Amino acid sequence: MNVGFIGTGRITRRLIRGLDHQEHAITITRRSESVSSELVAEDPAIEVVETAQEVVNRSEAVFVCLAADVAREVLPRVSFSRGHAVISVMAGFPLEELRSAVSPATEICVTIPMPVIEQGGCPLPVYPASLALETLYGPRNPVIPVVNESALEPFWAVSGTMASVLEELRTIAAWLGDRIGDADAAERYVTHLFGAQLSDLQTDTAGRLDTVLQDLSIGGGLNATLHDRIEGSGHYDELRAGLDALYDRVRSQGNAG
Repeated sequence: MNVGFIGTGRITRRLIRGLDHQEHAITITRRSESVSSELVAEDPAIEVVETAQEVVNRSEAVFVCLAADVAREVLPRVSFSRGHAVISVMAGFPLEELRSAVSPATEICVTIPMPVIEQGGCPLPVYPASLALETLYGPRNPVIPVVNESALEPFWAVSGTMASVLEELRTIAAWLGDRIGDADAAERYVTHLFGAQLSDLQTDTAGRLDTVLQDLSIGGGLNATLHDRIEGSGHYDELRAGLDALYDRVRSQGNAG
């Protein structure tokens, strides 16, 4: 498939690295110069063009990877055809507005890639379902169709929890490193420990999180002791309140039409 990217920033870099370059021809805009140059250095077959229209002209599937305000300036100057598949990764740009901007294209969707798309295993909530997205990323990433555009909003909110969770892991690793005098060994232990547990959780079994948590939280055990202390501090209540605040922010930005 011929795949184009309008906008060449950090998420575009990750998306391109997550593609099978032997299967797909890739076209990108030059801006940003640093990212486009880096990508071409990795794969000289990537074609770099000057304008968004040139990307569209060379592509069957077009990813729109712009800030919403920039997209409102760029997309009205670009002509699409009915045969284009358009995939937006933009927060704050409603699907109905996107449909109008890329008309007469009909296969249009919004999805939420995270940086781990680069190595695969990144869940991709999407509305509506997209054959192009499934073809390009489905073999290495779970694609999760949702029932309507509003159902994407809580996914956007949860995507904002990554830094907080990683900060908790970093705190644990730093505590361990201080006590064993080896920061590298501590980080390796913590990342492998939680990586293995999270990998084991990636099943289709309902209630898996509850089951594993119950197994770990045997009364009087080390895990139960710390869990009870943190729960008693109100930390998890604050987490839920923070998610509510992120959700309100996403909704106020108008991700739903």
